[in-house]
Amino acid sequence: MQDLESKTLWSQISGKAIMGDKEGSKLELYPSQQMTFTEFSSRFPNGLLLAKGTKGLPNSNYASYFADLTKLGIFGRVDKYRRLRGKDKVVGIRIDNQQAALAMKLLRRKGMVVVDKFEPPIVVTHNDSTGSISAFSLGSLPSDMRKKLKFKDGRIIVKKTDVAFDPVTGVIVSGEGDNLESLPFTTAYWFAWVSFFPDTKLMK
Repeated sequence: MQDLESKTLWSQISGKAIMGDKEGSKLELYPSQQMTFTEFSSRFPNGLLLAKGTKGLPNSNYASYFADLTKLGIFGRVDKYRRLRGKDKVVGIRIDNQQAALAMKLLRRKGMVVVDKFEPPIVVTHNDSTGSISAFSLGSLPSDMRKKLKFKDGRIIVKKTDVAFDPVTGVIVSGEGDNLESLPFTTAYWFAWVSFFPDTKLMK
């Protein structure tokens, strides 16, 4: 990423400034949700849209790069990434010194994945029809409830209770309890994520 004001180049994965006036600094991660504009406008009818002009170019300048599964990075490299193919998409999570990557094909298949190796555990949700991706800490849930989570009827539910959460916002929609805490995450190609975090836990 390029910051024209401070003439600084930033890594999109690590958030560190690698060149320029801010070199050595690190960006702060903020929680977010990923979704289609249709889903966004449905949930937030008064939300604002930040759009970049195309200057007459209807398609991305990177369309050919996205389509070529053999080209890794702008300079190209050999695909030696054994756990996944280099250009397989992952959702990367990093909290303090903990990192995990969840393969998109896993999220598409399951809709919800709990990463119990984190402390506290986290849950990542995905809805293929709306394009939504969200990540939440389970720190507000008692340990016995964390083991009963299930993705059902478009909600995160706690089995054998009436507790349910919105899978996009983490807001509790039935039962009693606290909302789930939203966490930052990164969608990336596997080769890019594992280049920065070679010891990352991979769920596929």
